Amino acid sequence: MRAALDQLRLVWRLFRDPRVSSLVKLVPIAAVLYFVSPMDILPDWFIPGVGYLDDVGVLMLAMRGFVRMAPRRVRLDHQYWLEHGDDAEWDVEAEATATDADAEDATAEEGEPECQVPIP
Repeated sequence: MRAALDQLRLVWRLFRDPRVSSLVKLVPIAAVLYFVSPMDILPDWFIPGVGYLDDVGVLMLAMRGFVRMAPRRVRLDHQYWLEHGDDAEWDVEAEATATDADAEDATAEEGEPECQVPIP
């Protein structure tokens, strides 16, 4: 239950962030519209309780897809702030750049720091 609440908070923060494109923000909007729509894959009246499973499944898939489609740096930023709060000091640009550079250039010199982020 805690993971679902954390995911919902992350989706809400990403949805409000202007760095996430409007096209990507259509994913959760479409999922909510499907949830309130009277047309379903499994009608809600067909078997009481079971009819809502497809609605919940679509919402969960949409939230997961939305988080994955959000820009990586923005997602890392919000995930970090949700985990550590406002008292943490962290440079998301340095972390994302270091992580991207490590993925692109696996031949980095030994002894070179991987990122500039202090480990909490």
